[in-house]
Formats: sequence, C-alpha cells, structure tokens
Amino acid sequence: FASAGKTYLSTAHGSMPETGNPFDFAIQGDAWFAIETPGGTVMTRDGRFSMNENGELMSIEGYPVLDGGGAPIQLDPRNGPPKAGADGSLRQNDQLVGAIGLYTFDPGQNFVRYGNSGIVPARTPEPVTDRSDVGVAQGFLEESNVNPVLEMTRLIMVQRAFENTAALIRQTDTTTDDAIKTLGSK
Repeated sequence: FASAGKTYLSTAHGSMPETGNPFDFAIQGDAWFAIETPGGTVMTRDGRFSMNENGELMSIEGYPVLDGGGAPIQLDPRNGPPKAGADGSLRQNDQLVGAIGLYTFDPGQNFVRYGNSGIVPARTPEPVTDRSDVGVAQGFLEESNVNPVLEMTRLIMVQRAFENTAALIRQTDTTTDDAIKTLGSK
C-alpha cells in the first residue's frame, strides 16, 4: 500500500552553473540568504536577485534581501550592478555599500515552507561570521538538488502500488459479488 510520506528538506547542494548575471548569487557552503516578506523573515538559497528603481536588492518575488544585521540592502541605482566579494560584501564604484547576509539555521522537523523556495525559521537565524568555508559566488546560481530521474522512478513505484491496490479491491468486489450470486440463488 502507498502511504503519505513525511515532509522532507534536503540540504544537499545543487550544481552552480555560471549565468554571468551580476544579480545572480550562489552560496558556497552551508548558509542561507534572508529575505523580508509580509510573513516575516524567510530563509532561502535562491539567489536570483535584482535591483529596483530605488536601489533595493530584491528577491525574484520582489522581497527585500537582508544584510547580516537583518536590514534591507540599499544600493545606489545610478551606479549599476554591484561587485560582490566572496564574503558577500557589495561594492559600487570601489566603495563598500553593503553586504549580503548569510545565515545559518536549523529548519527542524516541523518546518514551514514559504513560496517556492523559502523556509520560515522557527528560531532567529544566526548570521555567518568569520567562516572561510561559507561565501558567495556572483554570476552563478545554485540549481535544484533534486535528481529528476530518481524522483520519476519513485513516482512510478507509487503509481504502480496504487494501481495494484485498486486492482486488488476490484478483484475482492468481484469475488464478493460472485459469492452473493452463487449463495443467493440457492
């Protein structure tokens, strides 16, 4: 029989192809970006950002990206795209204008999803500081960590289990009907 599974969050990293877009950022290491949503702070590894006309660094859904202190990142829209350092620092015209916040947190077992790629943290996430194993790569995006072939195989297995169960139920109904007809005619 097929049964409902548990909600699962894989923290495995996806591949990081180069996009060349200066507003695409990928995290290297175990960390998360923070964005401010109407539902509060949300953690994501989706680094598809843009700059709006006011110079705010925004997520693809239009939410402000936060720095390490939890404040929205403000850029100068007249100076074009920023240049990011490996630590997430952002520079425009060789001047430090901010830094992309990188955070660590434990989603736990009863995590709550937000949108397509966000997780609402149960506790306040901790900013990453002084870690050489965590950083940002500008012009790259982290792809999904899902193996589509494996997941399609699992989906086929669940579908076959459902079909087998449905066939078993039909066979039981047929057997019961036959028994009623046979015993009812005597």
